[in-house]
Amino acid sequence: MKDEDKIIARGEDLCARLASARESLYNKIVGLKIESIGISEYNQEYLKKKIPSLKAILELYSNIILLGLRNIRKSFKEAVMVDYGGGSGLISLLAAEAGSGGPRKLVKPISDESV
Repeated sequence: MKDEDKIIARGEDLCARLASARESLYNKIVGLKIESIGISEYNQEYLKKKIPSLKAILELYSNIILLGLRNIRKSFKEAVMVDYGGGSGLISLLAAEAGSGGPRKLVKPISDESV
């Protein structure tokens, strides 16, 4: 199997994993009582505003993850997720739900309000 074939096969597997992760994360977030999870008021409001379109947002974030990894020759589990300007951290949560890089998710908020 050529390297290109491995990337395509891994991409198809990653698509399936991200689809499953999207559904799982969506259900977890919708089922949350956001006020009780210990995040800033800024992030509480941010998440509340996202919930009506959360499925579409998670789909977009899945595509961003796929684009970011399209030429990486490592497995998704070996990838390190860097979420600069992480805001609520939804893209990092999605990557974690799909099984990226073990405990190595680097999130750097760019606003003190989001911490």
